[in-house]
Amino acid sequence: MDLRVPKTFLRGFFEYLFYSILPDCRILGEKSSVILEPICSLKIENMNIVGWKLIDEWIDDSFDLAKVRTRMEEAINHADGSDVEQVLYPPIAKNVFELDDNPFFYPGQRLAEFLYEFLPRTPDLSKFTDGICHFHPIEDADLSDSDYRAMRRFASAMERYGKKHVVALIVAKGDPHKYIEKSIESKSQFVRYMMRDLREKSFNARIFYPKKGDDSIGVSII
Repeated sequence: MDLRVPKTFLRGFFEYLFYSILPDCRILGEKSSVILEPICSLKIENMNIVGWKLIDEWIDDSFDLAKVRTRMEEAINHADGSDVEQVLYPPIAKNVFELDDNPFFYPGQRLAEFLYEFLPRTPDLSKFTDGICHFHPIEDADLSDSDYRAMRRFASAMERYGKKHVVALIVAKGDPHKYIEKSIESKSQFVRYMMRDLREKSFNARIFYPKKGDDSIGVSII
């Protein structure tokens, strides 16, 4: 069984990612880059991705994709060193950091807020939530321990909306320095680079069940 992933989705996903990279900032006095991973909800029919939307767009009425870099820069520049150290993952490459949900940029956790605050108020939108896609900023597309925990919670929460299973899709890319360099050039150059040479190892997909664990599935780009 394969999850069929349209190239149109991937282009849109990489456009989101372009705006989520702060390529040139200073972290603790050193020139650095920061990546805020996009998290997309997926609408899936017969194992085809037919719709998608950033979680941020669901939960934030004022969300503006073009302003994400500005918000990242302002948050980092106005935080003291101890705040920054707490919200940045250890370097994923030399002077390249991943920015997770945190008190001064995304209060709480985006997925948890979506599941436990937003969806209960707007349950009809569960029809458009059959899976989650997020980005791994390195070549490894394997789900981490935290990914497994998050997806098990996701599957359990979605059972109340009649979902028998949910899908996790990971999109990964190799050397972050190379695609960050492209992000400095232009959005079109960046997206073109990210769409080049899409290999099977760039993706990982699994089905998660509310009570029965999970299964690996293939990915086909269409």
